[in-house]
Amino acid sequence: MAELAVPDAYFAGVGRELTGPAHNVAQLYAQLARDLADGTHEVPNLAYALTRHRLVDAVEKASATGVRQSLTGPVGPEGD
Repeated sequence: MAELAVPDAYFAGVGRELTGPAHNVAQLYAQLARDLADGTHEVPNLAYALTRHRLVDAVEKASATGVRQSLTGPVGPEGD
């Protein structure tokens, strides 16, 4: 097997010296800075996180009870 080069786009705004979780957090902050500067919404917000937590809760409840669960409320980062 040959090692693949990581494209520069994966390091936009963050140096290559960071690895693992530190790189991930740095990328998140760099994207947040771009969102604030450009008026975009690429970084997941709390509504997005809440939806994911509701999904995990529904999966756990379905597993424990054997009953299909439904999600209500926003389904995406912007509620769409």
